[in-house]
Amino acid sequence: MRRKPFFVDGHLHSVGTAYYFAGQPEKALASLKQFLSRYPNILGAHLTLAAVYSELGKEAEARAEVAEVLRLNPKFSLEVHKERVPIKDPAMLERHIAALRKAGLK
Repeated sequence: MRRKPFFVDGHLHSVGTAYYFAGQPEKALASLKQFLSRYPNILGAHLTLAAVYSELGKEAEARAEVAEVLRLNPKFSLEVHKERVPIKDPAMLERHIAALRKAGLK
């Protein structure tokens, strides 16, 4: 990372996503926020952060992330996302989709 400083925070999206899927959404927050402060136009990070906020019961923050998702992709669809997201465990996939639906995505 010292040789390529523009990738310094690049791993934080993966770290935040791992915490989210490990059932530790509180720990996912800091990593995802830091990643998005450096890379604000990454759709997947906004999706994960929306799901994290949704699971934590922070509706206003979740809706703000949904607004970012729709800004980046106005035609976003949960049905298409569900087909394309690489989550193999059906229970985990349903948890993720339910959190995004609760956050306001359709």
